[in-house]
Amino acid sequence: ENEVVHQSAINGMVGIHGVLFDPFAKRMLVMGGWQAKREGDAAPAVGVMAIQNGKESLLQARIGDYLAGSPAVALAKNEAGYRPLVVPLTASNEVAVLDADSGGLRSRVSVGVAPFGSVVSRDGRFAYVSNWGGRQPRSGDRTLTSGSGPGDWQSPLAKADPVVVDEKGAAASGTVTRIDLVTGRMTHDIETGLHPNGLAWDEKVGRLYVANNNSDTVSVVDTQTQRVLATIALKPWGLTGLGVAPSAIALSPDGQNIFVACSGLNAIAVIDPVRNSVRGYIPTAWYPTSVQVSADAKSLLVGSAFGYGYPVGQSKKRKPNFDFRGAASLIPIPDEDQLASYTAAVRENNRLPMPELNPRSKKAKAIPVPLRAGEPSSIKHVVYIIKENKTYDSYFGDLTEGNGDPGLLLYGDKIIPNHRKLAREFVLLDNLYSNGRNSADGHQWLTQAIATGYVWWPGYAGRSKPFTGNDPLAVSSAGAIWDSAARKGHEIAVFGEYIPDRPRFREAERRQNLLDWMNGKPLDGEPKTHARNPALDRHVIHNYPVWDLRYPDVVRADLFLKQLGVWESRSRMPALSIVQLPGDHGKGSDPGVSTMNAFV
Repeated sequence: ENEVVHQSAINGMVGIHGVLFDPFAKRMLVMGGWQAKREGDAAPAVGVMAIQNGKESLLQARIGDYLAGSPAVALAKNEAGYRPLVVPLTASNEVAVLDADSGGLRSRVSVGVAPFGSVVSRDGRFAYVSNWGGRQPRSGDRTLTSGSGPGDWQSPLAKADPVVVDEKGAAASGTVTRIDLVTGRMTHDIETGLHPNGLAWDEKVGRLYVANNNSDTVSVVDTQTQRVLATIALKPWGLTGLGVAPSAIALSPDGQNIFVACSGLNAIAVIDPVRNSVRGYIPTAWYPTSVQVSADAKSLLVGSAFGYGYPVGQSKKRKPNFDFRGAASLIPIPDEDQLASYTAAVRENNRLPMPELNPRSKKAKAIPVPLRAGEPSSIKHVVYIIKENKTYDSYFGDLTEGNGDPGLLLYGDKIIPNHRKLAREFVLLDNLYSNGRNSADGHQWLTQAIATGYVWWPGYAGRSKPFTGNDPLAVSSAGAIWDSAARKGHEIAVFGEYIPDRPRFREAERRQNLLDWMNGKPLDGEPKTHARNPALDRHVIHNYPVWDLRYPDVVRADLFLKQLGVWESRSRMPALSIVQLPGDHGKGSDPGVSTMNAFV
């Protein structure tokens, strides 16, 4: 009847997919951090709460720190005499194995990097756990650390786990770990696609299905040999890019259909497990992250993380960059004809191009913005300026050339003359919309045109706030804009973007840097900045500050103009220049600090 029958308060962070129904005990199990902090430090604790008949009880107060993944519970006791509850501990690269009835901790098993999903056999003998960051590195592997480690300015107790990476700095391994729950030991670590998320186990036929979020694939694992039998590509309509983002997976009771939540498509993929092929797609709300099949096999239950966006009419005290209302949908499983109609709707909803209806012309002349993808452009040099935390209307709402609302204008010609001159002379971007919610995922959308599930959930608690290139699990396997430009042989210059640091804001230093600039004094002790990824670092302008509000944007702009003079002197400029100007982030109305107008 679409009614809420019970609510429980959680004092802390709920685990990712952290709610589980235990059909044997007929109760809900919630992974979370309601015992918010341990004595003596600031790490939120992960515990397990049970809810039954409207009453809550703490099953286990502390099994780990920061964040839990998706748990699983067995229906029967195993040979060791207990009924296992398996909880991935995402931040500590372990799996906690509990007695589901008593809550007692049986063991902690070391697995791969950033464990996420889990499944348990009905008899409680074995479990499989997916690892976002794949296997633990071996000697000779190319690695980067996931997070900045202790002292990180966002997470003082953060870990810095080494992750196997490729030449782009993206995690290059994804694995599923098999655990013997009787002995409490790992038996196998199986390579799958990248960022394996949801798992579905068909024990009758010995198949484990794995949704690979950063590969746009589903791996089919033989649970007898512990090997991947097949890989199902989720590339509808000839898509070549990355972004379908499979996150969750479920089996129909008869095993004849696999349903995959494709977060990037806002759709459920329907897969034939015999042919390992996609039958079609079913539209959902925004960013589906869970899917289950009803007991009568007639309906899908779909959870969408962001539902229909920011709730209208919410309190102004709440932050819209985090405040989304998820949606739960009950969708009748379609027949063949309805599925074909749904599939067409998914393509239309995503505005996916139909090049077969409008093929590119080999005779097309170069114009600034080509009419069709793949046709030539007359633009030879792109300067990509990255700023923070402001809307189109706050800067340009009153410009008659654009689709804006003058009532939302905050900064006019007197405050931001350069911004507005650039907008008038070059490009407005008045109808360019971004999915970025905050710095941690916004920089991925800016540089990669996608944020991985690890960032989007988010799953980085206890590791990083990955807006400075300090976490390979935040890097798309397709790479960033500079990787694409480099593949085409273009020269690139990066000013400050995606370069880790530990900014320390001191207003006195900011004032001094501003006064020095006004008096024509060069920046004292020019920063020597470096990207963690060598593939990016070769393009970095090393005397340009990172994200650090001690350096006003006018100082940064002056450094860029000096570099522009160097390019002019040699009559050659990079095809792509990426310039970070983060000053408009500001410090609000903090006393003794520059005003927002000055920051902007």
